[in-house]
Amino acid sequence: MKRALLIGTAAVIVVGGGSAYGWREWTHSPTYSLKQVASAVEHRDRYEFERYVDVDSVLQSFVADAADGNPLATALGGAVLTQLKPQIIKAIEDGSAPPDSQFGKGIQTTLGGRLPQIDRQGRNAYFTIDLSTKGGAPFALKIHMTQVPDGYWRIDRVANMKELRAVEEQEEAARKAAIAKANEEKLSKLVVAAKLHTSIREGWSRKNRFQVRLENSGDRTVTGLTGHIRVPSAGFDHAIKGRLDLGPGASDNVVWEFDVNQFIEETERVYALGETDRFDVDIESLAFSDGTKVARGDDSP
Repeated sequence: MKRALLIGTAAVIVVGGGSAYGWREWTHSPTYSLKQVASAVEHRDRYEFERYVDVDSVLQSFVADAADGNPLATALGGAVLTQLKPQIIKAIEDGSAPPDSQFGKGIQTTLGGRLPQIDRQGRNAYFTIDLSTKGGAPFALKIHMTQVPDGYWRIDRVANMKELRAVEEQEEAARKAAIAKANEEKLSKLVVAAKLHTSIREGWSRKNRFQVRLENSGDRTVTGLTGHIRVPSAGFDHAIKGRLDLGPGASDNVVWEFDVNQFIEETERVYALGETDRFDVDIESLAFSDGTKVARGDDSP
């Protein structure tokens, strides 16, 4: 009888101890902490959220990666950081991520469904948030968690922010290159068919006259242009602009005249050339009858 009682007591202790150990292991796991983050977001509990998310450290990791060692950028980033934290806290209390925050929406989506797989490496752990780059490409943002002395885990930084920034910089460069190519194709539709410089004297006045014949090979009426006339051999470079009414397939002559100034040597050098077509007409922007414009260097969509 006594033996049975001892065995029963020992079994209760072992089972109870095992349960306590299992509960302790569970509450000290990164998965449990991530569930608490999800619960804090769901219940709009900013204090519980800040227990498991070191907001300051996460934001500082953003600033450090963006600044990339630049002291001025770090200082400016610090100023931005003080503005961002209240916005994050407000988003938690309101229960909604800012509409322009890919990170916020990614967190909300990730924690709102099945929790992600966590890669635990000692006192460090990682999980990913699926989001889109500015260019719309899918990207897995890697989030770092660390185990604090009390045993629970805190989100404290984004581990691959530099990689995200590099991808987005490549996307932006590709976007600008595509727009530049498209703009050059549009500008090339206004063709310089013929050109002639003549040196004009009218009494005491002397002028450099540039006559240019333009042809519109595009499908829209051109109503204006800006650009430069350049005579490389004389070091001459002068801005030009003009109003046009040049329909598709039409051509017209445009004339620009510039005074010769004895104190501006390049105007004298051009005047000395007499009749010549050895100059460049660089068209840099066009305006169209539909109200649109195209300009070299404009990278807006």
